[in-house]
Amino acid sequence: MLVAYAELDRDLGYTQGMNFIAASVFVAMQDEILAFAVLQRLMQSKSQAIVIQHSLPPALRMPQVLVNLPEWRFLYTDGMKKLAAFVAEVRQWLLETKRLLYVHFESRKILLEVCLSNPFLSLFSNVIPNQHMLKVLDRFLHFGQKALVQIVKHILQSQQDKLLKITD
Repeated sequence: MLVAYAELDRDLGYTQGMNFIAASVFVAMQDEILAFAVLQRLMQSKSQAIVIQHSLPPALRMPQVLVNLPEWRFLYTDGMKKLAAFVAEVRQWLLETKRLLYVHFESRKILLEVCLSNPFLSLFSNVIPNQHMLKVLDRFLHFGQKALVQIVKHILQSQQDKLLKITD
């Protein structure tokens, strides 16, 4: 699936974390063709999807639900600036609402970029059990990247006491 996608989209090709997304989608769909269609759509911009959709004969057009999926391509392009923006959003939230945790991370030189890159790039698929990963994928497919930021905030909030005990 990944080789086929990289061949199809030579501008993006294969990027770090794409294997986790492809695997998650495949586990959720249980169908390689549908999983490929979802992966392909996630890695397109909405404008690309609309242009492709209108260029196909009606029998080959993807269901509207696929056209409306969130764009994930932007996370991997332009020097991963969007990933940095997600991290900055979480950092700002910590500063404004969880100041103690923010200060703790800063004083211990715990880099949010390092801690959050993997979960964002993999849609949490390599850090949580499959049954929870499927729920994350579902929320992401329905609500887009905002869902991932909300999940990170929830984890930080619910695990604050444990996180504050980190000393190294």
